[in-house]
Amino acid sequence: MNDHRGATPAAESACYTAARTRRRQYSGRHMAGNRLSDLASIVEDLDAMGRLIKVRSEVDPRLELAGVAARFEGGPRAVLFENVKGHDAPVLTGLYWSRELLAALM
Repeated sequence: MNDHRGATPAAESACYTAARTRRRQYSGRHMAGNRLSDLASIVEDLDAMGRLIKVRSEVDPRLELAGVAARFEGGPRAVLFENVKGHDAPVLTGLYWSRELLAALM
């Protein structure tokens, strides 16, 4: 990582602009045509491919979630916890458990 301490504000701005441009170029080159940049799309795609396990019952994030997820770890499907105690958002685990699963999304 570059260290810009002591750089002039103009130099810092130029470095920031260059980094932002590189991120945009990388993003456009590698993410165009697939939906990996949107988690909702990933969940939809996994479900459509039959590669998603949905846990609809309430799970405690401190006591149960990891244990349930561990039962499926390394398998061909990701796990979506739809009802996590004390939280409004669902939790997705296992997206990176296997290269095959991730490759199916590309």
